[in-house]
Amino acid sequence: MKTKIGILTFVCIIAGSLFIWMGVGDTLYVGNDVTFVVNDTRTFHVNGSINMIESTNDNFFAIRNGESILVGKPEKKPLGSSEDSYFKAALDKAPSGTWIVEKGNGITVHILSDSTVTVAAALKNERKFIFGFLVDLATLAFWLLGLRITSK
Repeated sequence: MKTKIGILTFVCIIAGSLFIWMGVGDTLYVGNDVTFVVNDTRTFHVNGSINMIESTNDNFFAIRNGESILVGKPEKKPLGSSEDSYFKAALDKAPSGTWIVEKGNGITVHILSDSTVTVAAALKNERKFIFGFLVDLATLAFWLLGLRITSK
């Protein structure tokens, strides 16, 4: 009986830790022509010089880094787009650093540079806490369910 509870506890701790590690970890993009998708639950940090940063979406969006702001403006939609609306924003020689998505989901960001840039997309800190709490709660529920099953 104690062995089953010990194994169950070990499995729950490892599984919960892995879920948290995978869920809150940064996603890295490296290159001189980088494209990725972000939403308002994430920030992204750019290391390296940015020659041009462009973002597009089918809804209004706003992304900022200090005084630099990308605000989606309505544009003519590209050929083949099935969406009714299309928004686009671009900056030349944008600063590196942390960019915060103020509004928008599923925003495609495209960064061009003469040298290699590294982009780390991460959950916002308050989202990390919420995600960790929910995973801990689910792990506890799974562990309690396992205790109930093994006690029979």
